[in-house]
Amino acid sequence: MLSEQSETLKFIGFSQIEAEIYILLLKESNLTGYRLSRLVVKPKSTVYKALDALQKKGAVVADEAAKIKEFSAVPYQEFFKMKEREFSQNRQQAEEILKSIKSGPVKPGLYPLEKIDQVFNKCLEIIIRAKKTILVACCHLENGEVIKALEQAAAKGIKVSVDCHLPVPKINGADFTFNESSQYRVADFEHNWLEIFVDGKEYVISLMSKDASILYRAVWCNEQYLSVITFNSNVYAMVLTRVRQFLHEDRSKQEIKEMIDARISDYYECLGEYIEK
Repeated sequence: MLSEQSETLKFIGFSQIEAEIYILLLKESNLTGYRLSRLVVKPKSTVYKALDALQKKGAVVADEAAKIKEFSAVPYQEFFKMKEREFSQNRQQAEEILKSIKSGPVKPGLYPLEKIDQVFNKCLEIIIRAKKTILVACCHLENGEVIKALEQAAAKGIKVSVDCHLPVPKINGADFTFNESSQYRVADFEHNWLEIFVDGKEYVISLMSKDASILYRAVWCNEQYLSVITFNSNVYAMVLTRVRQFLHEDRSKQEIKEMIDARISDYYECLGEYIEK
């Protein structure tokens, strides 16, 4: 258990030995460096070095009045609040310095995304940059920020099309396509995916766990050729799904043809600049 707890603390900047000592001091206050070295089975010099680092981080305090210096942990709630205040202050200072720097354009390419937060943040970025069309393909979409951004895009007149399985998210102003068999198949899916294609200029593709806690693979692409090709593929995938819906609803051949023509015309309006080139 101690190993699992200490691994978690490493994410907030503690070394392995610092994390183990902090956890021990949370459990029992007023321990000497000698006692701690026996508990963690490390040399006293190593333990005192870790204690010094923990004191500088504000996680541990020492009783200097005791005959032999004794150490206690700062309660984690107090420690986290202090770190949050520090981060907020440092962020403000950093923003003041960095806001004067004009960011240059990112070279066209295919960029891996390593974290779930990166995926959702990049999705929000490209949605905000959309001018005419946004295509969304997913198993299910529950991220409130992405849904809100899509609604805002639709409210500005941008065509938002979503191809998903059940449960269908409520996105005001968006057009939906979904397979009529989704209600029978979605329970069998072991993963979730989120793919967003914007104006044939850039896209995000990601594969993650159902609850979006684990990211398996994700990329952001702003390379022109790849973006146009993937946009094109998803246009036809969405049109095909809608054709299947129309066939399931026993629509007429003329209705299906008009739907296909209208859809393709709308989708490809945003690719005009590439055709002109």
